[in-house]
Amino acid sequence: MQPIRGLDRGQTAALLISERQNAMTNSAAADRMHGMAAFTGTDLDALLRGFGVETIVLSGISTNIAPPGAATEAVALGYNVVLAEDCTAGGTPESHEAQLGLHLPLLATISDSRAIAESLTAMRQAAAV
Repeated sequence: MQPIRGLDRGQTAALLISERQNAMTNSAAADRMHGMAAFTGTDLDALLRGFGVETIVLSGISTNIAPPGAATEAVALGYNVVLAEDCTAGGTPESHEAQLGLHLPLLATISDSRAIAESLTAMRQAAAV
């Protein structure tokens, strides 16, 4: 059985959508070739510190693997962590609910994308004054 290779670096499926890429001014990307968490083996911490980031917002799958790993690393590095619950999914509904109810609240503020977007908008407006 051959592995699926569609998301290898340089393949079309692995590239950012052009509209998203064009909207990413003042942004950077940290490549991760292996592992289960965002910070290990990457320069993500240095990039975030360079931008003065103090709080990170997590989303993604699987709620029982990647977000807890990223949240644990981020907290250990001194970041505040927010998890966009409606932008995550678990391997099963039960594992998703277990992480949200038991583990992730110890590491992160659990919120939803609408509240996070409203908070970011308010912060930008306050900074512009």
